[in-house]
Amino acid sequence: MIIGISGTFSSGKDTLAAHLAEEFAVPIVNTGDIVRSEALKQFDSIERPVLHEVATLLRKSHGGGILVERALLEKEDNGVIITGIRSMGEAKKVIEQAGIMIFIDAPIEVRYERMKQRNRDQETTISLQEFIAREDAERASGDRDEDFNIDAIEKIAQVKLINLKDQNALFSEADRKLKALI
Repeated sequence: MIIGISGTFSSGKDTLAAHLAEEFAVPIVNTGDIVRSEALKQFDSIERPVLHEVATLLRKSHGGGILVERALLEKEDNGVIITGIRSMGEAKKVIEQAGIMIFIDAPIEVRYERMKQRNRDQETTISLQEFIAREDAERASGDRDEDFNIDAIEKIAQVKLINLKDQNALFSEADRKLKALI
């Protein structure tokens, strides 16, 4: 089983991945961790603008699906969950492998508060307006497979979820929708 998870900033991608990994007994690979590792090697920084640049360079140099290709190297016999998918090339790679794409979203104010609470790097210092601007830059930077395009991924995702404040409701809905497809 291969499950790809995409969505808006701080919508709960990693939280959902952790639940599904436990539910289906499969490992998680976060494409963001792959990018962060490269960013540290190349720029000694993991600030969001640097991560955006590194992800773009990786995709342009190695193809739009490179992060999923690298994540699939960690797939176990029973599958893998790949979270943080941001390009159509990545989403297409999941689907080509007979995987299921999940898209998760939440209201912007809820996501902004979650971002501040997770206290990762310098994110906590940005305003709601900067949060929105950063997300807009990654929602759709173009139509090529290597471009950031979570808007297009949302359209092709087989499972769409809205993550409000009740994690149990989110998990139940995800389980129900996935089990109908598996």
